[in-house]
Amino acid sequence: MDFIAGLVGGISSSMPIGPINLILLDMASRRSLAAPAFVSGVCLADGLLAGLTLWGALHILLEPKVALALAAVCASLLLIYGVISWKAKPTVNAPHISTVMVPAALGFSLCIFNPLFTVFWISYILGYKEIFAVSSVGIPGFVGGLITGDLIWFAVIGFIGVRFLSKKSPLVLNRLRRATSVIVLMFSAYLFSVVVVRVFDV
Repeated sequence: MDFIAGLVGGISSSMPIGPINLILLDMASRRSLAAPAFVSGVCLADGLLAGLTLWGALHILLEPKVALALAAVCASLLLIYGVISWKAKPTVNAPHISTVMVPAALGFSLCIFNPLFTVFWISYILGYKEIFAVSSVGIPGFVGGLITGDLIWFAVIGFIGVRFLSKKSPLVLNRLRRATSVIVLMFSAYLFSVVVVRVFDV
């Protein structure tokens, strides 16, 4: 049962069309090795967050100042990616394996530094325990199901990128990349605005 709960949670946490899905779609459309590396980073961070939430060690992330700091880091990462993606030229060849660590680190950072993921898992786990009246949740089964759910959803996004977008002309892919960059930059601007507003409120 814990595996199924993690599976549903993994798919649910991955489905919202935000920066992570858009970045993956952009990478997959170029058939880049960056795509699976990026996904591995996201899955690692998501599993780590959920596992630590189950263990009860992430309550500090709900502190306003910590959440704002994490949001600022996440906004900065989105800003950097958005600018780099906007300026990048369409690539034909996949990157060398030595460059794979960069998108993996990006995926990990975008997930681990986003306090919304922590809030989601705390809410989801508490809701699961209340609905099924369980006193504890098995970490290995839950996290295993979560990562499986993440991979299922991201495989769908990757398939769409490879199957339907990669065959488009370079001009179409370039426009897609530019559009993705703009949306990612808008997310970054929104997070920065939230941080600024909250800081001045304090």
